[in-house]
Amino acid sequence: MSLIGPSNNSGAPGIKVFNALIPREGPRTIPYNLPFDGSGTQINVDLTQQINLGIISVVQTLYMDALDCTAAVTVTIPGTGVRYRFSPGYQGYVAVLASNPPVFNFASTSTVGAKVQFINVPVAADVWPGNGNPLAITGPLAPSAGGPVTPVATAVIGGIAPWQSASNVTAAAASTPLFPAVAPGARSFVLISAPTAAALIVNRLGGAAGPGLPDCFTIPAGSTYESLPGASVWQAWTYYCATGALEYTALYQMGN
Repeated sequence: MSLIGPSNNSGAPGIKVFNALIPREGPRTIPYNLPFDGSGTQINVDLTQQINLGIISVVQTLYMDALDCTAAVTVTIPGTGVRYRFSPGYQGYVAVLASNPPVFNFASTSTVGAKVQFINVPVAADVWPGNGNPLAITGPLAPSAGGPVTPVATAVIGGIAPWQSASNVTAAAASTPLFPAVAPGARSFVLISAPTAAALIVNRLGGAAGPGLPDCFTIPAGSTYESLPGASVWQAWTYYCATGALEYTALYQMGN
């Protein structure tokens, strides 16, 4: 087991850094353009001259604009070894842990340049996608080798598939088909209203429906049953009603 602590042999000496200071010169920033050309050549920025001339005294925040970049930008701060990676299309602020005078190394295979600002005051860290659209589903996903793939809805969706009817009048005291079986996932929603004068006993597994039979549930007279979102409703359904010739409502949606 390795232990890093306050030891002469720890290999982790204290490095003086400059952050959370209010410099005497007041808030300032130094903008730079990073002319990436796709070759992956590292761009080094040494701010020793700016420090010596008194333009700024420290760098506490880095602002990166990689909005137009075609590849990620990696920022390395020699001395402290701190690294940041900005994905293409992203912008944001990060805290700088650097000795003084500060040196920064930028590397990217982007064919388009980036913009950077060296700020001498602390700014709250925040990174965001510059296009404002970090997630977009543009169409159904293609089936995979392991079976169909369905994209996750990013909002409640409805009104796509039309209602279809299986409404009828009851058969008397007999297990009777209600919905036929369809392909798994093809039917997405069912709604059943029992007759106002009698209850319906329903089996949603396709087995026999009737009083005391397994896998059945009862819809009281005049009541309505609606399947829960995401429930499997593609199997055959049957029903039982003690009284015949009573109107009942049975609606369903195929997909949605």
